[in-house]
Amino acid sequence: HLSALLDVGSHVCLPWAWDQNIEVRPLWVPSDQNPADRISRRGFDAKEARLSRIVFVTIVHRFRVKPVVDVFASHGNSQCHLYVSRDFDPDALACDALKTNLLGMPLLYACPPWNLIGPFLNHLSRFPKTRCLLVCPMWTGCPWWPQLLRLSDLSYRPRVVKPHRGLFQDFWNKPLPAPRVSLLCVMLSVPSLAKRIILRHQSKRFWKNLRPL
Repeated sequence: HLSALLDVGSHVCLPWAWDQNIEVRPLWVPSDQNPADRISRRGFDAKEARLSRIVFVTIVHRFRVKPVVDVFASHGNSQCHLYVSRDFDPDALACDALKTNLLGMPLLYACPPWNLIGPFLNHLSRFPKTRCLLVCPMWTGCPWWPQLLRLSDLSYRPRVVKPHRGLFQDFWNKPLPAPRVSLLCVMLSVPSLAKRIILRHQSKRFWKNLRPL
C-alpha cells in the first residue's frame, strides 16, 4: 500500500519539479538510518500482532488497574505509553524484556510470544514486588504452568477470554483468525515465603472457579 502511494506521489511531484527547473536525484539511505524503510518493507510479522485494543481495555477495566509499561511491544503495537522493545528502538524504555531490570518498575503488561512465556516467568520471579498483568494461553499442561501458579496474585481474580476472530490484530489493526485456545488474564507478583504457604492451600480451590472476561 505504501509503495503504491509513493508511486502516485512521484508521478505528481516530478513534472512539477521539472517545470520549476528543480533537479531531482535518487539517494540511497541505509535501512538502519531510514525509519520509513522498515515500514515500507513490512509484511505480516507474527511478533507485531497484538491483543485487540477493545479486549485489552476490557481486561484493564475488569482488573481495575492501569498498566504503565508494555514489556513485549514495539512503537507500532504497544498498549501502553511506555514499552520494552525486542530490538533496538530509541523510543523504547528498554530493549529485550528478558534482560531488563524490572525492579521498581510500575505495573507491567505482558502478552509475550508464547515461546517466551516460560523464560519471562523465570525472569519476573527475580524481582520482588514487581507486578505484571499477563495475558497468555490457557495451557495447564505446559512446563511453565506451575511457575505461573506460584506467581499468581489471587487478590485479583483471573479471567478467561474465549477465542474468536479479531482477538488479535496485525500491525495494520486488521483482525486475525481466532486462536485455537482460550486466553488467561492473570495478575502476577513475587510473593513472600509466608504468602506462598497461604496460597498453596488456597490456589486449588481458587483456580476451579475461573470467570470469563
